[in-house]
Amino acid sequence: MLNHIDPHADGVWNAVSTTVTAAGIDEKQPRTDDEWTDVKQHARALIEAASLLADTGRPVAATGVKSENPGIEENPEDIQKLIAANPKMFTLYAQQLRVRAEEALAAIEAKNPTALVEIGGRIDETCEQCHKVFWYPNQFKSK
Repeated sequence: MLNHIDPHADGVWNAVSTTVTAAGIDEKQPRTDDEWTDVKQHARALIEAASLLADTGRPVAATGVKSENPGIEENPEDIQKLIAANPKMFTLYAQQLRVRAEEALAAIEAKNPTALVEIGGRIDETCEQCHKVFWYPNQFKSK
């Protein structure tokens, strides 16, 4: 996730933003062909990474890796067990991520920053839904 999904999702999400400061409003979006190409590469890599996620035989982390957020998210071994217990749902989330990344690619090819922001929200929603089931399923349970 950290090496294959996150950097490319961030590359799509961070391509378009609005920042309001005391100095004014900064509207960030790809403007040149090279900038659009960079975002397109992130979208294509995200499509490929989502396809790799659908392979439920792949481990979520290397052996011995521990959670970077213990108490919030499960350890990789526990995440792997949750995936093994419900591989069809995990595969559906991975497939949905791929579809959303393909939608982002279409918005990028159309050079449509407004659509890219909207689709980026859908990508985030897909990731969050999956994480609530597999990464931090106990987040809302009373301790």
